[in-house]
Amino acid sequence: MTTDEQQHDGARATIREVLAMVAEARKEILAEIEKLELAVQGKWETHATKHEKDTEVHAINHRREADRRTGYIRWAVTTIMTGLGVLLALYVAFKGP
Repeated sequence: MTTDEQQHDGARATIREVLAMVAEARKEILAEIEKLELAVQGKWETHATKHEKDTEVHAINHRREADRRTGYIRWAVTTIMTGLGVLLALYVAFKGP
């Protein structure tokens, strides 16, 4: 028995067996990479959906705030114009001839 055989307990593999093992390992690695890519794609889609929903909620809140401010401005203008109308009516009423 040679030193090489003693180290490997007589286990030998032909080049074809080694190539077959390498090809099998390559298939397993590629399958694992594909699984990881699908997982990353799924997480990306989940993130994109969540981001889209967050953007939509932000737009709704922004629009509500803009509508609220517009309502306050309309109320203020209406109040001022009504007040001016009342003052004008009182002036005309008490101005006399």
